[in-house]
Amino acid sequence: MRASRLTAALVFASLSAAAAGAAETKTLLLLAQKRDHPPGCHEYLAGARVLEDCLRDVPELRTRIVMADEPWPDGPELLAAADGVVLYLGEGGRFMQQRPERWQAFRALAARGGAICGLHWGIGAKDDKYVAGHLEMMGGMHGGSDRKYTVTAAEVHVADRDHPAARGVAGLRLDDEYYYRLKFAQQGRVVPLLKADLDGQAETIAWAFERPDGGRSFGFGGMHYHKNWRDPSCRRLAAQGVLWAMKLPIPAGGLPCKLPDEDPEFPVAICFVPEMQRVVEADNWPRAEDDALAAHTAAARADWQKRRPWIEMQVSPATVRALSRWAKPQMAGYERVPDLQDLELRPIAADAKRGQVCFEATADTLPSHSPIVQRWLKLYLVYEPQSKTIVRATVTIRGEAQE
Repeated sequence: MRASRLTAALVFASLSAAAAGAAETKTLLLLAQKRDHPPGCHEYLAGARVLEDCLRDVPELRTRIVMADEPWPDGPELLAAADGVVLYLGEGGRFMQQRPERWQAFRALAARGGAICGLHWGIGAKDDKYVAGHLEMMGGMHGGSDRKYTVTAAEVHVADRDHPAARGVAGLRLDDEYYYRLKFAQQGRVVPLLKADLDGQAETIAWAFERPDGGRSFGFGGMHYHKNWRDPSCRRLAAQGVLWAMKLPIPAGGLPCKLPDEDPEFPVAICFVPEMQRVVEADNWPRAEDDALAAHTAAARADWQKRRPWIEMQVSPATVRALSRWAKPQMAGYERVPDLQDLELRPIAADAKRGQVCFEATADTLPSHSPIVQRWLKLYLVYEPQSKTIVRATVTIRGEAQE
């Protein structure tokens, strides 16, 4: 705790010094937390680093990434020295309001015209009691007991091309977890920026909010998958929405928002599915002949070699044993997962709507509970030909009775 307070004191001192030494420079806090989903999803800290890179060359802006895991006792002090904040963390509505001193600090920031911005789960909360306060701060919300969300690939359109935050942002097809049927403030001015085609309707997924207190807020429900930071329109909208809320100029052609020379790590989302349970891409997607998808195999293998070391770290013998349902005694002695370097990737299915291909790979032959049942450790890799990237890996156990 003492180290935490010392760190906060140093950050606070640096923010204060910056404000004193350069009055024209505004300070923005990028609040992140530890990941609360499987790898590749809700990568708050990694996403905050990408956003910081996008804003690095804005001369009037000073950014600070701050880990805001609970109880975050130094929060009110840091908020008091800031001109704006981005919430890229879990349940932003609850996070702002659950501690009285923190809620008071957020309201004080808003009262002096500070920017209040949220990304993905930072725009929401589960409990209905946080809805009114969140709408007051951010203007829109994925919140309450009636909130709706879906994981899908959808067409995304720019709703207001004249808004400064939308400069240089293009429509796209985005695979994401979408929050929709959002709640919006009745006071102030809410301007939809992006809409997605969901359940037969054009649903607002990003907006700008001119608050009654004269300040500005921005919300974007996307960025569930860390891979979406690769899309220049996603990066540009997030960065420009923040700049607009901070009341800073946005270039006529849009902010460059280039990734750094060394790409930030984009971990693949990895899922562990118990033995013989359904894997959507392997079991539900339309089957495809190997020859029809052969053109993608070489590129998928190349990307697999980049992703493989990180995936290997997640696939331990204990993890494989935990997936087993019918051969637990036989699996008790399973102590080594083979090297995954030389896996043979075989395309088995494709989803044209998502623009994705599913590859199957057999990682190991496993001990069995019956002499007529063969069991394998399987990987199902979802590959996007457009970005030449594996975006999801599912690890499971499959078996087959031998006649």
